[in-house]
Amino acid sequence: MKVATLGTVERVERLGWADGFRTFFQGFGFIVTRPSVWPYAAVPMLAACALTVVLAVLGIWAAGDLVDAIFDAFGSAHEGGGYVATRIIVYVLVVGAAMLLSSSLAQPLSGPALDRIVRAQEAASGRAPLADAPFFESVRRSLKITLVTLAIGVPVFVTLSLVELLFPPAVVVTWPLKLVASALLASWNLLDYPFGLRRMGFRQRFAFYREHLGACFGFGVPVALIALIPFIGLLMLPVGVAGATRLVIACEDAKERF
Repeated sequence: MKVATLGTVERVERLGWADGFRTFFQGFGFIVTRPSVWPYAAVPMLAACALTVVLAVLGIWAAGDLVDAIFDAFGSAHEGGGYVATRIIVYVLVVGAAMLLSSSLAQPLSGPALDRIVRAQEAASGRAPLADAPFFESVRRSLKITLVTLAIGVPVFVTLSLVELLFPPAVVVTWPLKLVASALLASWNLLDYPFGLRRMGFRQRFAFYREHLGACFGFGVPVALIALIPFIGLLMLPVGVAGATRLVIACEDAKERF
């Protein structure tokens, strides 16, 4: 970020993609070096693990009765290799579905803890304390941004994947497009936390995102790359929230100063 002085006006240039890229790792440094935020940073993974156990147990219990009912309908005995293999396959599918659903629900349920990370990062940057949001407001806001991200992202990725399936050489184009889409969606998702505590409406958020598109994209790139590793995303979620807060602060500081 370059600074130029024009008379009595000090103009700070808009942040670029490299500045945004850097803020993610600054967020990582903040989480690692602040033991006071570690309990909040652990909430998403703990929530995902607890939900996985609960949903898996309930799913296995229900699936067992379903398999028994199917075998009873066809007059098959509840024994033998076929019965055992069917139960094992169904249980594996149930546990897999429980893990996927839990990873999706963990973020909105962790909203209040992630808001605490935003406030801690703001305080560490010398900013005035932000008003804390009520518990259910944090959960509702986090759930909304998760659903919006999925509503936009799923059709995009399904479409690009279908193009790859029908015309495999297109992967040289579709894979970079997926990375760009992932980076933009990830940054929009994570920026919701500092935006929300600032009580910014959609127009304000969109204006900020458009004005600082390069920095937002650069911030989202490492998030998108890390998300390629299964189940690592929840571990990096608190890092992303801290980094998104630093990005907002840096962009605010980069405006013209008199």
